[in-house]
Amino acid sequence: MTDTTQLARRMRIHALQMVHRAKASHIASALSICDIVAVLYGQVLNVDPAQPKAPRRDRFILSKGHACVAVYAALAECGFLSADELLTYGQDDSVLMNHISHKANGVEFSTGSLGHGLPFGVGKALAAKRMRAAWKTFVLLSDGELGEGSNWEAMMFAAHHGLTTWWPSSTTTSCKA
Repeated sequence: MTDTTQLARRMRIHALQMVHRAKASHIASALSICDIVAVLYGQVLNVDPAQPKAPRRDRFILSKGHACVAVYAALAECGFLSADELLTYGQDDSVLMNHISHKANGVEFSTGSLGHGLPFGVGKALAAKRMRAAWKTFVLLSDGELGEGSNWEAMMFAAHHGLTTWWPSSTTTSCKA
């Protein structure tokens, strides 16, 4: 099992370096989720950097897309991206955009405007339920988007369709960071 405390520390270092190099913003949003993302990638998610689009993979959606450097850092630590790719964050023609982009290896869905991630994640969860698939869907939201109508509609839709919450009792992951 991955030491998530150390993973989160390394993610914070990467995040600070990326934002400083790109003269970008949103570092507080990224730093605030490093521990959560480290636990997801280090202990919870069933993902494999060698097969980032494997049908049985778990899905993780970062709804607060402006906090993307935390996820990019986790993806680099887990082998989805190289450390050199992190150097391109925020540059023209980089797949590592200033809001999370599905063009980056290991990213499920591009988000930017708040309130888009949960409806997409609920759709993925419904698809898994209907297909009787074992993969799980995780969505990380910001407090600022909880008032968005699209999120309330997604929550009501999830309840209506009996989509459940889940917490792992024991899991493994491909991230050996």
